[in-house]
Amino acid sequence: MRGSSRYPTTVFTLMLLVALAGAARGEIPLMISYQGRVTDAGGVPVSDDTYTMSFRLFNASSGGTQVWESGDVSIPTEGGVFSVVLGASPQPAIILAFDANYWLQVTFDGVVQTPRQPMASVGYAYMASGLVPGTSVTGALPAAMISGANSMTTGNADGLWGSTPSSGGWALYGNATAASGTTRGVYGRSASSAGRGVVGYAAAGSGSTTGVWGETASSAGWGLHGLATATTGTTKGVYGLIASPYGYGVHGSATRTAGESYGLYGETNASLGAGVKGENHSTEGTATGGRFESVAVSGYGVHGKSPFAAGYFYNTGGGSWARVAYDTYKIYGSASVAFVQNHPHDSEKVIVYVAPEGDEVATYTRGSARLVDGEARVRLGETFKWVTNPDIGLTAHLTPRGEPVPLAVVSISPEELVVRGPSGGADIAFDYLVYGLRIGFEEQSIVQVKSQDAPIPSMESHRRLFAQYPDLRSYTAQARFEAMYHGLGLREPLDRSASDALRSAIGEAPWSAPSVPPRDADRRGTIKEQDRERMEGQATVH
Repeated sequence: MRGSSRYPTTVFTLMLLVALAGAARGEIPLMISYQGRVTDAGGVPVSDDTYTMSFRLFNASSGGTQVWESGDVSIPTEGGVFSVVLGASPQPAIILAFDANYWLQVTFDGVVQTPRQPMASVGYAYMASGLVPGTSVTGALPAAMISGANSMTTGNADGLWGSTPSSGGWALYGNATAASGTTRGVYGRSASSAGRGVVGYAAAGSGSTTGVWGETASSAGWGLHGLATATTGTTKGVYGLIASPYGYGVHGSATRTAGESYGLYGETNASLGAGVKGENHSTEGTATGGRFESVAVSGYGVHGKSPFAAGYFYNTGGGSWARVAYDTYKIYGSASVAFVQNHPHDSEKVIVYVAPEGDEVATYTRGSARLVDGEARVRLGETFKWVTNPDIGLTAHLTPRGEPVPLAVVSISPEELVVRGPSGGADIAFDYLVYGLRIGFEEQSIVQVKSQDAPIPSMESHRRLFAQYPDLRSYTAQARFEAMYHGLGLREPLDRSASDALRSAIGEAPWSAPSVPPRDADRRGTIKEQDRERMEGQATVH
């Protein structure tokens, strides 16, 4: 234990009054949870050690009458911070009515700290409410059982802050049991540009830990509601960050099976903000920045709403990115749009088809018809006329069947295609393909001002695929067209200088190999062996 060395010290404190169960107020013995930080005169925390402290309560800020004394208490410090429960055995019990003002005097290592500290009114209000941790309280209570407010307008100010080292606990838990109305499990608000409405921190580095958990039984409420009212800057309605390899930066779950429920709802009015942002910095495991799930028949796993883009996705490995519901586009990004289907004859492979891409928003309809007396009037698909510009952009492609006869387009509209063949010719069959412009998208610019770099996504994953499975290269578009070229009897090497120059001018995104987790059979969630090997450069077909 430290002796009575005279440190020039300053004690900064936080206080919380806790009323123990007992008789009527005024006879209830109290315990006061007291925390403080001890520094020297220069603001440097005292060294970690055990110090002798004593505490006294007075009925005046100076002078006055002492109404309680703890006696000497041995208290350890860590980083200058200490905690003590005043009134706990073997100290004398605190039996005061708390119907008057009291001041606390602290003596540290023999040095009396001045001035005395007033007992905060929030402590009295807390005690007066009858709210005792670990007990059940009935009857009328204040509007807010626990209210946290911070008046600071700068810095990392927190309205309410919760922290727990428990692997199964909640840093902050709020439960709104009302089954109707705009209820909120936890509502936090901070006026600081760098602060947070609610901060939840789960210190456990493993397990299913949760920084903040919000739950509500109301069909119109939110389990967790984050609101960023700033209209500029990189604001976040809800921001989740977790280091656990099996956790979630943000987890939203809507368990109601009816009504318009949301696992997580995020909205922002900032031009560069995010309604919901989930981020996970773990480099292994099945960690997820954000996972959204809903069992409601009319709900959404994810609902994004923003005046800029409802969603944004970026692949840090290959550099591809996509915006969802951005401007006049459903999907706007640097990669292709594809569908995947199981290979019908090889269970170890899949087929990947890519959507066609062009310099217009096109519509099409196709079919087969037959000339009758040298003419055909073809009624096009019934819905084609509802989505296609009737005045410009209509083209038709005709292919006769059986005989090489000339065919001509007499007229074309979104409703009817008129085709004629040679006079007196046979009533031959033909195939047709009609293209049009989607109505309303005719003035969408093809060349636009750059808002984000958009190189060709890295093709390194495919190169690694071919290095491991060379036979798969024959299924590329390049191999198919090379085969057609040589099938024409052309033997001279293909000149690829123009395509190489164009690819170089556009650029290719750099490759960043993703971290691959160990092959652990007990891991929660699995990474398919095909995906794992692809990440290692030893993949099967995708």
